[in-house]
Amino acid sequence: MKPDNFDTFKISKDITIVGVENSRNFRHIEEQKYLFKDISPLFISRYPQNQNKDFIKWMKSVPNDYIHFGDFDISGIGIYLNEYKKHLFSKAKFFIPKGIENTIKNNGSRERYDNQKANFDKNKIKER
Repeated sequence: MKPDNFDTFKISKDITIVGVENSRNFRHIEEQKYLFKDISPLFISRYPQNQNKDFIKWMKSVPNDYIHFGDFDISGIGIYLNEYKKHLFSKAKFFIPKGIENTIKNNGSRERYDNQKANFDKNKIKER
């Protein structure tokens, strides 16, 4: 298979594609794989972004589901909705880890939230 011939790349139907948005999380996925112990994951990095169209085309051609392991903030949710969900529809899910409420309570930043909120137009979201 040529490296640029993604359309012939096939994987087992029981594998779930996990798109890791954050490059730091991708580098340290070994430490976080316990979060995905109930599935057979194939971790992919969101970067480089210019290959996202090829990835979406490939995902549409396979029966596998997609889980977005993104940053749990407005920008991360926007990336999920605008780059994945709107193309993959019901095949795509946003990963919400157990205990996220406590993580946000203990580590969240109102200032970062307010700064990101200004860049996010919820009226452009089209959920199917």
